[in-house]
Amino acid sequence: MFSPISPIVYKSHVKTKIIVHDLIPLIMPETTSPAFGFKYKLWIKNLKADEVICDSKATLIDFLKFRPDYKNKKTKIAYLAADQKFKPINSDDIYRKYNIPNKKYFLAVSDHNPRKNFIYILDSFIAFLNKIF
Repeated sequence: MFSPISPIVYKSHVKTKIIVHDLIPLIMPETTSPAFGFKYKLWIKNLKADEVICDSKATLIDFLKFRPDYKNKKTKIAYLAADQKFKPINSDDIYRKYNIPNKKYFLAVSDHNPRKNFIYILDSFIAFLNKIF
């Protein structure tokens, strides 16, 4: 979801922080509509947040390419991570529930967007299969 900070907030005395997940509309404009790319470019140009939080070092580097004026401002990285409750399981019920014939499987959570490099995931899976069989 794309939710830029309202100009009304900037005019108030409210401190603003924003999380930037990626700059794909600027780095790979062919993956989005021209209208959204234009809107995103304006948002980055007009951003006045007191703090910018990026979810990876790569995103921070990308952000600073478009907004070098933030280099000496408050920026930080907050990595995304799964909660500790997410861990490997060994329950045979799960294998039966999802009809997994044996305990060797490959899970890729993605979509078919070219920037997700799904072909590479499939190639990796084939290499994995060739290695174990």
